[in-house]
Amino acid sequence: MGLLGSALALAACGPSPSGEPQPDDDLLRDLDPTELATDDAWEPCGGGIECRELAVPIDYADPDGPQLALALARAPHWEGYDYRGAILVNPGGPGAPGRPFLEAIAGRRALGMLRGFDLVSFDPRGVGDSGAVACGTGTVPKVVFDSRGTDGLIEYFEHDAAVCAERMGLLFDHLGSQDVVRDMDSIREALGQRQLNFLGASYGTRLGALYAQTFPERVRAIVLDGPMHPLADLTELVTDQFDALVAAADEFFADCNQGVLDCPYDVELVADDLWNRSVERGAEDLFAGMWQSSLAQTGGRERLADLLYTFAIYPDFWEDLIASAFDDPLPEQVAVNQAVHCTDQSVAVPSASEIDAAIGRFGERSPR
Repeated sequence: MGLLGSALALAACGPSPSGEPQPDDDLLRDLDPTELATDDAWEPCGGGIECRELAVPIDYADPDGPQLALALARAPHWEGYDYRGAILVNPGGPGAPGRPFLEAIAGRRALGMLRGFDLVSFDPRGVGDSGAVACGTGTVPKVVFDSRGTDGLIEYFEHDAAVCAERMGLLFDHLGSQDVVRDMDSIREALGQRQLNFLGASYGTRLGALYAQTFPERVRAIVLDGPMHPLADLTELVTDQFDALVAAADEFFADCNQGVLDCPYDVELVADDLWNRSVERGAEDLFAGMWQSSLAQTGGRERLADLLYTFAIYPDFWEDLIASAFDDPLPEQVAVNQAVHCTDQSVAVPSASEIDAAIGRFGERSPR
């Protein structure tokens, strides 16, 4: 979800959960590390990956109630290397499926560090094969905001939430990070690991921090690549992301002008032209998303410089890209993303006027 969409979605959020999960002493028992190696739970599912399902309570306060089948994937440790345990990984989002991230990490094991580990991922609840349900109108929030303003967008989110709640049933009220943390501990137990190894990227860093906060005695090692505060404040998160994006863009242009990066002549004018075309087509979110993802990735600055060169030579390519983006429906993960942010929210939800003021401050700092 783009920065503007995130800021506006916050206004439709409900109150934060009233309680946090508490550790269960009986989960601390030692488990046989080879337990799953002999129970035929894992089955090959292509590309050297093994898959299985794990039943977890939808509501951990009712462990014998309705269950959810979590989709797990595993890249087994390499034969010929000492087994070192399992590492659970999460790519962030919230709303991102687990297997693509697992395959990317497994593909780098030739570097040596991870050869002795089983690498395990999962589709978080409500995502992919873990109970995903198509819901919501599929309308791009920016389109609603342009025509109906902040109050209209709040109504839009509330309507989408009602539709998703009806289609998801009980699961809709249990998509938040605290429930996912309990799922992570269920996975740890099923893997036969007394303590958890975890690698979290982006929003996955909140999951890692919350797990350590909730189950400190069950942590062996946790790697967080860009820590988010465990106490969720979406307004602060969006503001921090905006500040970082503006600073990264300023550094990008400075390096272009100093010859550190190979950029087209008058690179800022080229970027302004790209921005103006985006505004004309109502594709500001696409523009911002492209810049944010480029400046956040390894090698992204070089790819952004190449993209601006391409646009300077062939401006119509951006029109083609916009057209193809508008043809795609809003991803199902967006509903989960919004629901998780709203469920996790730990401070008072801002009013529509406070949201408009925040957007105004963003615009004053950077017209783009």
